[in-house]
Amino acid sequence: MKNELSFDFEGTGFAISGDALKKNENAEKYIFDAELYVDDVKTETAKLPADFTTRRHELFWKYDLPEGKHKVTIKILNPNDNYEVSASTYILYSNKPPVVKH
Repeated sequence: MKNELSFDFEGTGFAISGDALKKNENAEKYIFDAELYVDDVKTETAKLPADFTTRRHELFWKYDLPEGKHKVTIKILNPNDNYEVSASTYILYSNKPPVVKH
């Protein structure tokens, strides 16, 4: 992820897993400041430590949204060339049953 990640989804919630990672072994400890926007409204400001023992396992999550289309944006406020934030997987939630295609 560069300084911003954005995606649209349909449902009632989401969870995004990932890491804040050190790219340079000699770099000091670092903590990213990041903001979460849902439907263009800031819903959270979070600290994302680039330290395995204190990191957040899920970068962001939001549940109990009204069923429908939503836009999610994550903004990194203090990027650093020695570190990166990696969003690896996400889970979407919905009140509707999943569609299974055979």
